[in-house]
Amino acid sequence: MKHSLCLSLALLALPSLGYAQILQIEKTNTDPLLVQIDDIKEMRFKTAQNTYEDKTPECVEIIDLGLSVNWASVNLGATLPEAPGYLISWGELEEKDWYSWSGYKYGSSSSTLTKYCLTDGMRILQPEDDAATMLWGGDWRMPSREEWQELIDNCEIDYLAEENGYPGVRLTSKVPGYEDKSIFLVAAGWIQDEYHLQDGNLSSYWANECAVFPGEISLPEFAFAAEFWRQGDYANSYYYSGVYRWQGRPIRAVIDKNSSETTDSKTTLVIELNDGTTQNYLSDDMPKVSFEEEYICVKSDLIETRFEINNVARFYFEINTDDIDKVNEQEFSFYYDGNNVIVNGKACTICIYDINGTLYYNGQTKDGYNSIDISDYNPGLYIVKANNQSIKIIKK
Repeated sequence: MKHSLCLSLALLALPSLGYAQILQIEKTNTDPLLVQIDDIKEMRFKTAQNTYEDKTPECVEIIDLGLSVNWASVNLGATLPEAPGYLISWGELEEKDWYSWSGYKYGSSSSTLTKYCLTDGMRILQPEDDAATMLWGGDWRMPSREEWQELIDNCEIDYLAEENGYPGVRLTSKVPGYEDKSIFLVAAGWIQDEYHLQDGNLSSYWANECAVFPGEISLPEFAFAAEFWRQGDYANSYYYSGVYRWQGRPIRAVIDKNSSETTDSKTTLVIELNDGTTQNYLSDDMPKVSFEEEYICVKSDLIETRFEINNVARFYFEINTDDIDKVNEQEFSFYYDGNNVIVNGKACTICIYDINGTLYYNGQTKDGYNSIDISDYNPGLYIVKANNQSIKIIKK
C-alpha cells in the first residue's frame, strides 16, 4: 500500500512580482501551502522511524506542553530537574576536563573545522553527533532553533524560579488545555577552559544548529543556544545567541510526538519528471532539497543530483508497505543504499562511471527489482546512468 504527500511546482502570478516559481505543498485534509522558491534556502527530510535503541532513563518524564514536540523533564545526564547534568561541547558526546579550541573534536580553530563548516555546508547536527540521540536513543534529539522559539512564544517565563532551592527559569504552557504543564531549566551557566561561568545566573542550552549559511555570511565556529538571564544587565530576558561550539553547556532534549508508533514501511522522496520517469531517495538518507537558479538540487550523504525545474512535474513522499518485488509497471526509479545500486522498474541498460569517465559497469537489468553490488568499488564519486536518468553517488 502506498500513501503520498505531494509537493508540486507551479508558475503562479503574484502581485507586483509578475511570474514567480512557487512551491505548492498539499497536506492531508488542509488547504495548499504556497511558498515562493526564492524564499526557500533548503528543505531537509528524514525518516521518523527509530534508528537507535531506546535508552530513556527511568527518571525522565515526557512533558507535553501542547507544542509540536514533547520536552524532557530533566537535562541530559541529570536525574532531577534541578541538576545541571552534562555540560558538553556542541557536537560532542561527553564531558571533559578542558573546554577550548585545543580540545575540540572538530578542529583547533575557526579556520580548521572538519565538520559542520563551510566545506561541507552542514549546519544541523547529524544523529551520530547529537548527544541526546546517542545517549538516550530512540527519537530523542537536541531542539532546533524553531522549537526553542515555539517554547518561548507559548510559555509564561518565570526568571526567578527555584526547584528545591536551586535557581533557574520555569516555562509554563499558555496553550489551552496545557496550562498546568511546565519545565524547569536550571541556571547552570557554561564552562570555558576549566571555569564555570554564570552558574546560578544563566540558563543557557544548546540548539542543534550552527551558524553555517551557504551563500550568506557564515560563522561556523558558533552554534546557537537559547539563553535565559535571571539577573544582571540582561535580567528577565532571553536571547538566541551564537556562542563558541567548544564551550560546555547543558542539553534539554525533545522528542517528536507519536514517536512510539513504529512501522516496517519505507518512506522515499520521489522526484517525478514531465516524461513520467521518477527518481527515489530513501528518507533514511535524510536528503536535502535546495533551489539553484533553474535547478532543483537533491543531496544526501550518498547521492547528489540536479534537475532542471522546467523538467520536474512534482516531488512527493511515498510510503510503501508492499513487498519490494511488487513493482508497478508504469514506474521506474533507482537509488543507492550505501552498498548497492537499486534499479526498480522496466528492463533497461545501466552504466556506472567514475568521475574521470572510466566505465566500471555496463549491464542489462530485468523487469522489476534489481540490485547491483558496488561494495568493492574504491571510495569516491560515481555517475550512474539508467533509462535516460543519471545520478551522482558517493561511495564511502
